[in-house]
Amino acid sequence: MSKNNFKCKSCEHEFFVYEYRTKYKDEGTVYSDKGGQLKCPECESLDLENIPRQGGYGIPFGINIGKFSSASSDKKKEILEKRRDEHFKKKGKEMHEHIQRNFKGSSSKLW
Repeated sequence: MSKNNFKCKSCEHEFFVYEYRTKYKDEGTVYSDKGGQLKCPECESLDLENIPRQGGYGIPFGINIGKFSSASSDKKKEILEKRRDEHFKKKGKEMHEHIQRNFKGSSSKLW
């Protein structure tokens, strides 16, 4: 079941379009599909609003495009530290505990 991804600003009708293109022009954002410019199926208005979908972490898709590459070096470091901590919470905690239990006091390096 697909969630609606467009809302008409004129009549408030929500509808779903599977494949569409977004163009940014001087007069505003224009949405089109293979048949041409998108129109509301109820009132045929061109004044549409895109309803953002939620990504895997509750973030709308498309928000983080270029965020890391355009960030300052301090911000990149902060982002990487956050990713590292999240990854450790998910994957590394059990492995870390296993190594600490089985190799505690060992003088040789593991890697």
